[in-house]
Amino acid sequence: MLKSGIHWLLAGVVACADSRAPTVPPGVALVQSETKLEVFDAQSPEDAAPRRFVIRRVEQCVVPPTPSEDGGTIDVQFDVRYGPDERQVLDVAWPNVPFKGLVVIVHGGGWTAGAKKLFVPTIRLLASLGYVGVTVNYRLARGFANAHPVGLGDVRCAIREAQAQVELRKLNANKLVILGASAGGHLAAMVGVNGDDPSSDGACARKGPIHPRGVIAYYAPLELDRAHDHYPPKMVQAVDELLRVDGGPEDWDKRARTATPNHFVDGADPPVLLLHGSDDRIVPASDSRAFSQLLEGAGVPSLVVELPGQDHGFAVLGKKESIRPATCTALAFIEDALR
Repeated sequence: MLKSGIHWLLAGVVACADSRAPTVPPGVALVQSETKLEVFDAQSPEDAAPRRFVIRRVEQCVVPPTPSEDGGTIDVQFDVRYGPDERQVLDVAWPNVPFKGLVVIVHGGGWTAGAKKLFVPTIRLLASLGYVGVTVNYRLARGFANAHPVGLGDVRCAIREAQAQVELRKLNANKLVILGASAGGHLAAMVGVNGDDPSSDGACARKGPIHPRGVIAYYAPLELDRAHDHYPPKMVQAVDELLRVDGGPEDWDKRARTATPNHFVDGADPPVLLLHGSDDRIVPASDSRAFSQLLEGAGVPSLVVELPGQDHGFAVLGKKESIRPATCTALAFIEDALR
């Protein structure tokens, strides 16, 4: 059912907040952005080139169980800072099996709500598979504060902090996939197609290009420049809140273009997997189809997995049979991108 208020845009798996203090292995110090202000660049020259692979659609697979919080087999660091604001924090789940890569998850919520804690079970699952799983908070667009590109800049800062944490353990921080759900999918796509653009970085402690090896976007709004003629009223309200435009229609059009990933697609973009429900009443599946066509036209591998009968907000890496093709394809995509 469609929920009232802006919170219908929350995406992903619901989890209870974990109030435990961050745990840090002996000899490893947390790097805090507010005190460590050096420029960070995890990219080597060969990582600047786009990586190409055939995106496989996988209908069925064995989805492993999420490790229990009481088992103690997955080390999770909570509230690692990447900036001075209380929202500029991230959680990191470390694998207890050989390292395969880094997966950063961006939550949804219409850019005005949502929290990283929703994906703590998901990053624990990823860690059990060998990936460093990261879930990030970013400043929310509310009232007259934090309009675009504040949230985008926070996501970019958080990704670099996550890479720094990985490098502290002498692991390859260039093996990166960005995953986002709903509004988080929009932000993930923006980073993916515009990773070299520092204009949104603001006061980021760590600066430099971001070159993910793949992007996964669950039911992402990708045509913000068409919002008023394209989305239902509550989604239009969310887009207007994000853009915070006071200069009239021309100003709105200009700002909306800067927040629409379609306008940044080129042949240097990483492969993109798009997952969407055919019955999405918040963000039409045509957003994913149109974005995929643009990517393919630019020579960028892309795949849309459209789930029959699914509405907005189905579980990210969920285990239900009805969404198994999305989960299995996403897991295969991560494996192939980071191989």
